[in-house]
Amino acid sequence: MSKIAIDARTLPSTSGRYLRGLLKYLQEIDDVNEYFILLRDVNDWKPSKKNFKIVHTPIADFSFAEQFKLKKILKTLKPDLVHFGMPQYPLFYFGKRVNTIHDLTMINFKHRHWHPVVDYVKRCVFRLVMFMATRANAVVTPTRFVKTQIVRSYRVDPSNITVTYESAEKLSVTPKEYRPMKGKKFIFYVGNVTPYKNIKRLIQAFDIVKSKHPDLHLLVVGKEKRFHEELKELVRYDGIKDVHFTGFIPDQQLAWLYNNAQAYAFPSLSEGFGLPGLESMHYNCPLISSNATCLPEVYGDAAHYFDPNKVEDIARAIKEVLGDKNLKKNLIANGKKQIQLYSWKKMAQETLETYKQVLVR
Repeated sequence: MSKIAIDARTLPSTSGRYLRGLLKYLQEIDDVNEYFILLRDVNDWKPSKKNFKIVHTPIADFSFAEQFKLKKILKTLKPDLVHFGMPQYPLFYFGKRVNTIHDLTMINFKHRHWHPVVDYVKRCVFRLVMFMATRANAVVTPTRFVKTQIVRSYRVDPSNITVTYESAEKLSVTPKEYRPMKGKKFIFYVGNVTPYKNIKRLIQAFDIVKSKHPDLHLLVVGKEKRFHEELKELVRYDGIKDVHFTGFIPDQQLAWLYNNAQAYAFPSLSEGFGLPGLESMHYNCPLISSNATCLPEVYGDAAHYFDPNKVEDIARAIKEVLGDKNLKKNLIANGKKQIQLYSWKKMAQETLETYKQVLVR
């Protein structure tokens, strides 16, 4: 029996579904090892097996406390292995470790909402953190694309990187009608609107599509943050009609949107995996996707692709899906096949095998 600590402090963030899937199925497949799950809030997750224990770890990412207090907690636990669910970790922790690297987006994209000097300094910090993460006993990534990026950028031995594809499950809720869209034709996007998500070009492409489909609506779903106001200003300034910023909506209504949308649009410029597109396939919702980074690897033939840097090409893809019933039918059929390739349980099994390999070295 080994003692394994999993740093799951980022469970409430966008990486939360990865961690929840990992923890859920590790409990199902491993009754032998003893697990210590590090959480900022002990209510973020509850174990269902006795060999899984929660360790309260109220420590922020990229903080001095992460470097010193987290190291002290780990020294007290004395684990045989630590799995850090993100690249960041205490740089002076020298025990056996596995790091998950979801993508290199924070390094590859400039952050124009930061002062140029701040952006430069932060990206230098991210590069250092990423470099150190790649020196772990093993690295886990969600796609071959990310693995290739890491190998090229940091000269890592490819055999030290394990690709563990993530998954998406149908929302475990009964769909509830989203009344503003009852009886209307719409496409939608759900998630944050950070610039690399490319929602500005999606809106501009939608404006082009409106000339042929005047009754179409675009929904941008997700909790409103700083970049929403820029997008709203774009809509107001250009006089683009029928763009709706819904804010957060509950899973019951999100399921209804998937069930009733003409298509799900995913225009991102950079992803490590792309869970929302897979989620749409569970609902027979045609997927229109960017062809950037890992997305063709993950979606295969189950998406209708476009160049995310070209507004006209995004518009083309939307119009083709809206106007071709056979294309829609094929996308839905291919989506049913594609989602069968992914499983959280399989991901957990592959991760556990990585733990075992590191533990015996």
